[in-house]
Amino acid sequence: MPRSFTVATRASALAQAQALLTIQAFSCVDQSPTKTLLLTTEGDNRLEVSLMKTGGKGLFVKELEQAVLKKQADFAVHSLKDMPLVNPPGLMNAGFLEGASPYDCLISSYGSLNELPPRAVIGTSSLRRATQLKILRADLSIKLLRGNILTRLNKLDTGHYDAIILAVAGLERLNIERYYDILPEYSMTPAFNQGIIAIQCRKDDDVLVKQLQSITTPRVALRVHWERTIAQLFKATCESAFGVHAHVESMAPLKIQLTIFACCSYTLWRRKQGSFECLEQALLWAAKEFELKSIDWSLCQLEYF
Repeated sequence: MPRSFTVATRASALAQAQALLTIQAFSCVDQSPTKTLLLTTEGDNRLEVSLMKTGGKGLFVKELEQAVLKKQADFAVHSLKDMPLVNPPGLMNAGFLEGASPYDCLISSYGSLNELPPRAVIGTSSLRRATQLKILRADLSIKLLRGNILTRLNKLDTGHYDAIILAVAGLERLNIERYYDILPEYSMTPAFNQGIIAIQCRKDDDVLVKQLQSITTPRVALRVHWERTIAQLFKATCESAFGVHAHVESMAPLKIQLTIFACCSYTLWRRKQGSFECLEQALLWAAKEFELKSIDWSLCQLEYF
């Protein structure tokens, strides 16, 4: 009897869209029946406070991980940027899907960041985004904004904010047609692994692990590995104002353009770019350029929420 698979995902429209993309990719390697288990996470329920005060990225994945560990689901689909750097015992990230933009964007009736009026109110829940916005425009007012994409857009449209910052990937995957101003990585460096879908399963499910690994392209695997390794080097958490993007310019020969942003305060922040042929070279460069032996970038002193 052929095996059927249950996929755990959050219940938001974006999460379900990402689960569907994953199921479509998985169907290319296994035609078995697949059903979806919709779950609500603690991060979905606690929208009134920032993630920094409620436990960080793991709040969006714990319920899904428990479903997989308890064998209520065979694998879970996550936005990789929402996942902690270390998996719980017994689980692994076996597959990754790319294809969406890694960048952030500004949505506003004013059009672009430079066109916003003085003291404009910007909605975001990200310390990384808030810090880079204040570096670009010190006059801006940052206000907490959480919820799914449609909720955030509605808050903008009803006048709660002058502009909001969203990941371009979410708009693309939901086919939302809104004008947005893409913020380049040299002014708004993305979160590590932004735009990448992660497929998490049990380590001991050998057949499924191999199937999920087979749908991961070498290009996305490189980006995942480079960005997560560098995030670990900086000890990045939800309390860090940190971003990194590894753009794979070519595979043979390997050439990756790396952009890193880190901030401790308004007077101590850095953004560096470089091109590298191996990860070891990039790690040495990052350690030198950001003086990792003497500066702790893991905790940002700035507070917005």
